[in-house]
Amino acid sequence: MSTNIVNLKYGVDVYIIYRVNHLNQKLGNISTSLTTKARYECFAGCFTRSQGFVHAVLFLDDSKMKNFTSCFKEKDFLAFFFKRLRLNESSRYREDFPFLSLCGRERNFIRCDDRPIVYTHIVDTPSPDDHNLLSYGGAGSSLTVQFEPQRICMLPNTGRVYHPAASALGGIGLVKSSIAIEISQNFEFENGENNPPTKFRWKGKTYTLTNELINIMNLNAEEARDLLYQQRDKS
Repeated sequence: MSTNIVNLKYGVDVYIIYRVNHLNQKLGNISTSLTTKARYECFAGCFTRSQGFVHAVLFLDDSKMKNFTSCFKEKDFLAFFFKRLRLNESSRYREDFPFLSLCGRERNFIRCDDRPIVYTHIVDTPSPDDHNLLSYGGAGSSLTVQFEPQRICMLPNTGRVYHPAASALGGIGLVKSSIAIEISQNFEFENGENNPPTKFRWKGKTYTLTNELINIMNLNAEEARDLLYQQRDKS
């Protein structure tokens, strides 16, 4: 039997996988040990370096060179992992690892300093009248949501751009830095550049931004999920 530790890290960057085959391996304040059951437990952390860019790649944590050449590129694996992402509502490590991805008998416990969903590509559609798609998790077309231009939100104090994600995961996803930089020229700041933009130009149209994500930005994922479900039930 073995205990696996999986690190997910967003930074220059990153998802990281780290597998260990011995007992009492520590990650931060979390000490892992085997139970009497044949079970795999994985621990993951998502981080965004303040001085870096948000990307999404996967590599072994014990790799000496943590870059694109050493990362995992298997989109089927990434899609499998992120399709099973959910809030950690178990009794194990919930305070330190608020997210969980189940993989058979393997449980992947995940934490992050921002959002577990990072949108990595804007997917064009054949017709200019069709909505674009946002791909996330580095899985290409296997993981997408509809791009809703009026619902994106940019925080001037960080420059980060966000887009709605599944309510079950807290309702907010982070947009990859290269995309955020590319589309930031389309923002209009009617209330001044120290406040979130109010309009966004996309495909020849100007959208009035709802900036609804600001209302849940400071909530934890569980609080945001519950609030979004309440709003959905009332509508």
